[in-house]
Amino acid sequence: MSDKTVTIANFRYGLDTRRESLASLPGTLQACQNASIDAGGQINKRKAFVKDATLFPLRTFGLQDTDSGLMTFGDQASGAVGALPTGIVYQQLAYPSSPAPGQMTGVLFSCSFLGKPFVLATFDNTNDVFAYYNGSLVAQITDGIVKPSPGGGGVPETPSNLSSDLIVMVNRISGWLAHANVTSAQASDSSGYHETALAGSTLLMSPPGVHFTPTVSNNNSVAGLLGVKLLDQNYAGVGAVAASTAFVLNAGNSGTVDVMAPEQASTQTPQFDLTGGTVAYNTSLGQTALDVAAAINNNTFITGYSALGNAGTATVTVYAPTSFGAFTLNLVVTTTGTLTTTGGTVGSQFGLTLTPASVDAFVNGADAFQSYAVSAAVTASVKGTNVAPANITYTWKLLSGGLADVTGGTAVMYYVTSSNANIGSGLNPVNVVGPVCTFVFQAPAGFDVKAVMQCTAHDGASADVTTTFTVKLSINKV
Repeated sequence: MSDKTVTIANFRYGLDTRRESLASLPGTLQACQNASIDAGGQINKRKAFVKDATLFPLRTFGLQDTDSGLMTFGDQASGAVGALPTGIVYQQLAYPSSPAPGQMTGVLFSCSFLGKPFVLATFDNTNDVFAYYNGSLVAQITDGIVKPSPGGGGVPETPSNLSSDLIVMVNRISGWLAHANVTSAQASDSSGYHETALAGSTLLMSPPGVHFTPTVSNNNSVAGLLGVKLLDQNYAGVGAVAASTAFVLNAGNSGTVDVMAPEQASTQTPQFDLTGGTVAYNTSLGQTALDVAAAINNNTFITGYSALGNAGTATVTVYAPTSFGAFTLNLVVTTTGTLTTTGGTVGSQFGLTLTPASVDAFVNGADAFQSYAVSAAVTASVKGTNVAPANITYTWKLLSGGLADVTGGTAVMYYVTSSNANIGSGLNPVNVVGPVCTFVFQAPAGFDVKAVMQCTAHDGASADVTTTFTVKLSINKV
């Protein structure tokens, strides 16, 4: 018998191994090894796996498909990584603080979300896992975590580091503002926030009209203390004095003063060091009394105690926290050198009053094409100070608003002090200084302007006091 051949032109019946090969229709594929079938039904030998000449560099981890191609990760900057295998893209995952406590050690998990990589990464000297999306830290994942200090070695973050972490969380909330490692218990700075440096202290400011009372819900620190203090609300409060006492620096020209008081109303011990250490004699007894009061006020957010200094009589008045109620336990004043003390007369706390407490003024106008003007003034006064009125400063600051949309342009509320100097406006705000602030708005009938203002009083002897208030100026159309 002559040889016969069977030609299979294609594999139109596909892969079918349900039958024996001899019982299958011609064109049925039984097995295909080391080959592939193209769209035309042709058999093509498979391509070989070839090792790339460039290896993955050290300190690169993971491999994830993304809309940018295959991607690997590391903590180094792109220029420091070195050459990558063909077709591989690199993405840096930086540690949340700088400098990092160690190098990146691995990728625990990765996936592609909307074409971008989501990665969980680990680092030396910490057991925490940090999440990144398209190279950016998912910030919420670090909230509340005490990370290793940027100095490395596994040492926990310092109070200054923690304050910096806290403001990141607060500033993510729309309208809220936080400053790290500052206190507001001192004179105003050039920005009007009344801050001086204080490691670990965080200043929080809510949006106008948002009232909150800070509380400590969990204070389980082994190595430190956590305290909170409400500085100001934009409505009249009540006096925060439950109990008070006073002492006078009556003699001496050298040495130190230290003031101790109970941490709680029910027992004399343990005690707070209200001054945070000794306060050295400075120039005169009166100035030293002011320094002692300032030191006590600098720690109010922890201790709850506050103080008022009187330079003329060298008297320091100390106020206990309101929560202590009818508090009668002892204040302990320790002096060294030649300084001595006696009992003194309690002074009143430094306070700020605005008259009126808010502004809502108007005029009537009939012509939408004619400009009208409305104005109002607020007068500031203080109590509980022994400083001469000429030495008390009042700073007025625009917090928000002050602009009104008017056809063809923007109408601006201007504000000016009684000295007619340092004019500011909602369009170009500056801080103005003086006991009386006048507000002026000029626009056609049918327009009004609203603003949130802040006034701060400073006497140099007490903690600054700040009050927030509203201004509304209207030109009613009749």
